[in-house]
Amino acid sequence: MASQRFVDNFWGVGYNEKEYEGFDILGKRLREGKYTVDHLSSYAKERAKIEEQYGKELQRLARATMFKYEIGTLRSSLDTLASETEQLGMDHLKLANRFNVDLKKSLEDFRLEQQVARKDIEEAVKKTQKMRNSALDKATKAKKAYDTKCKEADQLKGKCVPGLPPLEADKAEQKAAKAAQAAEQSNAAYMASVHSMEDARKQWEGDMEHCCTQFQKLEETRISWTRNLVWTMTNACSTACVDNDKHLEKIRKSLEACQIESDIDEFIDSHKTGSTRPPPLPYINYYGIGSDDMRGTPRTSGGTGRSSAMGAALSGAASAAAATGPVATKSVAPAPSVHVKAAYDYDAQCSEELSFVEGDIIKVLKRDDPEWLQGQTVTGNVGMVPVAFVVDL
Repeated sequence: MASQRFVDNFWGVGYNEKEYEGFDILGKRLREGKYTVDHLSSYAKERAKIEEQYGKELQRLARATMFKYEIGTLRSSLDTLASETEQLGMDHLKLANRFNVDLKKSLEDFRLEQQVARKDIEEAVKKTQKMRNSALDKATKAKKAYDTKCKEADQLKGKCVPGLPPLEADKAEQKAAKAAQAAEQSNAAYMASVHSMEDARKQWEGDMEHCCTQFQKLEETRISWTRNLVWTMTNACSTACVDNDKHLEKIRKSLEACQIESDIDEFIDSHKTGSTRPPPLPYINYYGIGSDDMRGTPRTSGGTGRSSAMGAALSGAASAAAATGPVATKSVAPAPSVHVKAAYDYDAQCSEELSFVEGDIIKVLKRDDPEWLQGQTVTGNVGMVPVAFVVDL
């Protein structure tokens, strides 16, 4: 409860325009409060737009993020990053909806409620102000007429002096009596107008007192409601931040579970080709003699000794390699099209790769790997292109 009251501090002195100055100031204050509510409504609307745009951008980012080349616990952490980023976007979309629907409706309802209450009170006071002004105008005119009649009566009474002829004295007395009677009637009318003015003043004073009391209640309600609304907005944002941190904590926990050794082992187990290294290629002398003696005669096989020995050596090397297990081979898919279209943006990771943006048309120059192709852009740049980032035309 405020230590001071409107009803004790917004009265005027005298019967003029200053008398209503307090009422005008209070009405202006409540109308200014309406502008504050309007500005809060604009804030909620714009904040909802920002949160909605941010939420949609986060979800778009999460869906465009691709980690298909990763494996193991790091892949799991990166997948968690993508999924929780999408949830972050959802949280901001919920916050946008809170601003755009709940808070907006609350603002509109409160503004209308305050406007109706203020208008009814203002109209009542303005009506009694008009009655009071009309009564004051009548009382002022009656007072003027009363003063005039009293002056006339005094003047005629002053003419009734001793020594006048009987006829003139009689006429003077009649005029004086008639003027005195008119003064009395004017006095009665003046007194009646003063009483009417007092009744109007009392009614206006009662309405003004009620106005001050109700306007203070409206102002206290507006201040309290505005404070609570901003508090609600802040709590909604704080809740969104807490929810955001929950998603971020999930990402942190997934990173804690990321094991470097485990991922290395998984990669080796799923892609290893063998542990035995190829033997050195032996020297096979054409003449079938040791390397320290290059003289001699060729074998009667006519040179087949060198080729046979070389073949045997290569065969032995192949047999040694085969002992380690089958060698993984890659299947080469034929190029289905001479042109492809970029499905996503891609920044080259080295000088041999080609950078491009979504929608670029790339000419296929060579396609002998299932994951990469050699392409050329319309500007003439040539480089390697990841197959996952393009689609056939």
